[in-house]
Amino acid sequence: MGSSALILASVGIFIFLIGIIIYKFKAVHLLTWYKPEKYDENKLSKISGSGLLFVGLWLILGSVFIFALPERVEIVGIMISFGVIVAVVKSIYHSNKYAKK
Repeated sequence: MGSSALILASVGIFIFLIGIIIYKFKAVHLLTWYKPEKYDENKLSKISGSGLLFVGLWLILGSVFIFALPERVEIVGIMISFGVIVAVVKSIYHSNKYAKK
């Protein structure tokens, strides 16, 4: 269980760092679906960056729980999956609603 928690934490840190880059430096060009003529760069960087920050933190927290509670790995996995899906859907919804020009 230790190696899976370490891998999950590494992925969480990577996604968290990408979220910081997008949020702080407005690097929305890193997003594959970004079209400059369609979206406001400032709004989209805040929405997408904060969504990635949340996903990264959620994965890091999940890895801590997997490491601490190896007998409950299925429940922790379901919670991680649910949190990531909610964050991604929320980011997509807010991007399409609030970040359009």
